[in-house]
Amino acid sequence: MGEQGASSHTAWNELVAAALIGGEREAVRLPDEGPLGEVLSRLECPSREQQLLGAAAILSLYRRAGARPAVETAPPPEPSPAESLSRCPSSVGRYLAEILSGTRAELLSEWLDAAAAAGMRAPEELLPALLDLGAAREGIREKLLPVLGERGRWLARHNPDWAYALGPEEAIDWETAPRVARLALLKRLRATDPARARELLQSTWEQDPPNERAAFIEHLNAGLSMEDEPFLEAALDDKRKEVRTQAAELLAKLPQSRLSARMLERVRPLLSFTPGQPSRVLAFMPGKKPSLQVTLPEACDRAMARDGIEAKPPPGMGKKAFWLMQMIAVIPPATWCEMWGTPPQVLIEAARETEHHRELLEGWARAAARHRDREWAEALLSTSIPSLPEGVAAELVDSLPSERREAALLPHVQASGNRIPLVPLLAHCQHAWSEMFTRAVIALVREHVRGPGYPSDWRIHDALKEFALYAAPALADEATRTIGGPPGSMQLRSVEQFLDLLHFRRQMLAAFGDKETR
Repeated sequence: MGEQGASSHTAWNELVAAALIGGEREAVRLPDEGPLGEVLSRLECPSREQQLLGAAAILSLYRRAGARPAVETAPPPEPSPAESLSRCPSSVGRYLAEILSGTRAELLSEWLDAAAAAGMRAPEELLPALLDLGAAREGIREKLLPVLGERGRWLARHNPDWAYALGPEEAIDWETAPRVARLALLKRLRATDPARARELLQSTWEQDPPNERAAFIEHLNAGLSMEDEPFLEAALDDKRKEVRTQAAELLAKLPQSRLSARMLERVRPLLSFTPGQPSRVLAFMPGKKPSLQVTLPEACDRAMARDGIEAKPPPGMGKKAFWLMQMIAVIPPATWCEMWGTPPQVLIEAARETEHHRELLEGWARAAARHRDREWAEALLSTSIPSLPEGVAAELVDSLPSERREAALLPHVQASGNRIPLVPLLAHCQHAWSEMFTRAVIALVREHVRGPGYPSDWRIHDALKEFALYAAPALADEATRTIGGPPGSMQLRSVEQFLDLLHFRRQMLAAFGDKETR
């Protein structure tokens, strides 16, 4: 600070003190040298109060005008590398801007997929908002990375919160990196080098906070193999329940794990299957249906609890039946087919005749979803949807490839009768629907929209927005004709939103393919 700066600083403090005491009590001492003193000497004020206010105005302006801007001494960063992807046209970028504004936030994933497929990058001015969104929502990062371009990755190097966007070639110190960067690195390595990812995780496992261990271990689901089994088996003894639960879940997905073997040994004595016998007409002997005999476990001991079996049942289910269901849910359902030489449909029918059919079916359904057993999933969806909890049936749908989901549910969509219980499962068909499947769902919606009970059926109201995210956008006009009312009619808000979103998606996707925008 120069001499004049120090003088103005002192004068300002004296002005403040005089104002607090009162200008009539003490005269204001002002600088009388230099340019500042020259300007202040020209003040012609009849009273001390006016002199104080005039001097305050001059000093305030002087202090603002005389402040030197901060000077950055560090060298500027290296500029961003040249882009290899073309920037998306403005006609495409405006859809992203609208999505990021929150108006159509549910379409972000589809926009990112379409941009990546078209080989386009996001507009530079939207990169900070995209990177912030990726920092807040881990689930969107994988789709976001291909559209960031070189500048997006360049920006990520200058903000620790955006470190998840750094490429695999970027050096990250596992021990000192922030959590978001460690999670991103762990996810990338599990896709390319699972063993290296596990080694990094083990290197700091004992020192990592419990909540971070719970977040990290979940990422071992990608690239999961028997090489992870020893580490996961040891994690069953972790102090934090979330870690133990996640370790048990991952081990349950490994049919050769020690946990899976223990579960099979516990359940094997509890289930007994008797094959059916055909009728013998000449001997006047009727046939016998296949039968399944069930014995419930007597206790949930410490070893079972260590393997992830919850002792307390949910409302409406007995505790012993609950223990059995959880153990069955771990064992690959194909095990029973191989053991008894019987296809899933026969075992499902035999289970229906038992006292504990709901627990058996739920256990098999959870196992089919966990081990992605297509044959069992399709058999259960074709016969047992009403017998399964909604969330379990949804897991079965999620476990099937997209084309098999449609094949499994289409007969139910096209059937007559009450299909409202099917609505939540359709919302779990989170893939691009074929036109045939879209038409079937539109017909179902039309039937309920035109029915007298529609306005009070909240399940249809809630599901329509989900349907609009996956229905074939090429059928937007057809959907309007099918379920929309005549011009000028009053539409239910949920139907309007469904049709509006479907039309918006069609326009957005058309913009990616418009040659005039490239």
